[in-house]
Amino acid sequence: MPPHIPGVLPRVLQMHRATAMGAGSVSAALSSAFAKTLREYSLAASTAVSGEYPTVVETRGGTALAQTDADRKPAAATAANGLPVMTFDGSDVLLQALETGNNGTSKWWMLMWVKPADFGASQQLYACMTSSGASANRMRITLSNTTGTVGFDAFVSGFNGRNYLTAGALTAAGWNPVYLQFDNTRTSEADLDGSTSDAKMRIAFGNTFQALTASNQGSGGVPSALLAATGTACLLAATYSDTPGSPLRNGGQLGPRLRFGSEPLTAAELAALLAHDAPT
Repeated sequence: MPPHIPGVLPRVLQMHRATAMGAGSVSAALSSAFAKTLREYSLAASTAVSGEYPTVVETRGGTALAQTDADRKPAAATAANGLPVMTFDGSDVLLQALETGNNGTSKWWMLMWVKPADFGASQQLYACMTSSGASANRMRITLSNTTGTVGFDAFVSGFNGRNYLTAGALTAAGWNPVYLQFDNTRTSEADLDGSTSDAKMRIAFGNTFQALTASNQGSGGVPSALLAATGTACLLAATYSDTPGSPLRNGGQLGPRLRFGSEPLTAAELAALLAHDAPT
């Protein structure tokens, strides 16, 4: 049985009854996926104030996502199936405190549901950079302009490192699950064909792992580990200001949960999390 997180157990039981899979197998997959989730930022556990989210609660004992500036808070909204989500207007950004659970160096993953309004400009999904308040340029995850492809920059020093770009693209004005994974115990640098499970760097849209193209950033340098960093990362923008760089634009949305971990998810665990609290 999955651990009892407030609001989770009833939905898990509903999903068990609705799925064609056996309840035991789904329960086992969700239970192990929950165990691997070290940080979970939940809108269901958070409270909107005057129609906006000043904080997003972290349910595993970590620090909440926060925004104290009055004109940088994302608006509270609801997906078509009733799940809570956030809307970003191009000036909104949330800060994440870098801490154990979201800041692994040898192993790290992130799972988000994002609904970009359009691909009219470059949009930063996640930035752990000096410009976001981090002590080092660790990584940035960018939704490319015009194409909707996703790029992961992993730095080894300054702005030097590698870029990993997906062959496939996200869908504008639709909900997209994005899973990014780094594991330096694996052999290949990156999943170049979408099926290299023994690759350090992998990106999936839903259950489909993407073929990646690897290229140099700056003078290059293949990361053997992700850089350690302290301070803060930015969610849905590149910089922390009233006019942030590369923000999620024109009413793009995120929610209902944002998850981080270290030990990579199995295919069954990823599928279980994707089926749980999926916005429509």
